[in-house]
Amino acid sequence: MLVSKFKVLALFSATSPSLETLHESFPNSTYKLKKQYFYFLIIILIILIPVFYFGIINTMVSLKYETDCPTECISKITGDNLCDSISNLKTLIYSDITLIILLIIFRKKITKNGI
Repeated sequence: MLVSKFKVLALFSATSPSLETLHESFPNSTYKLKKQYFYFLIIILIILIPVFYFGIINTMVSLKYETDCPTECISKITGDNLCDSISNLKTLIYSDITLIILLIIFRKKITKNGI
């Protein structure tokens, strides 16, 4: 019984395709970005930083005029938690900066021409 299991496994591994050629639709090499798309992505990420910062300023103005005291976080007009909005925007800025740094560090592995 044990020998027949090994024969079946050996037969299956001999007829099965290797991992490199699983299917013809899979590319042989990894897909890499073109140089222009990489720069476009970096520019978009850089533009998002002031947009998020403007969102923080806008939320702080709402925090000042839509609450009774500065320690309150819930808006009386919309009912949103403004402190959570500010912390979410700060997190987006930090992750945006981190992503830009990682893209710049690994640009040779990401792009086609290696810039």
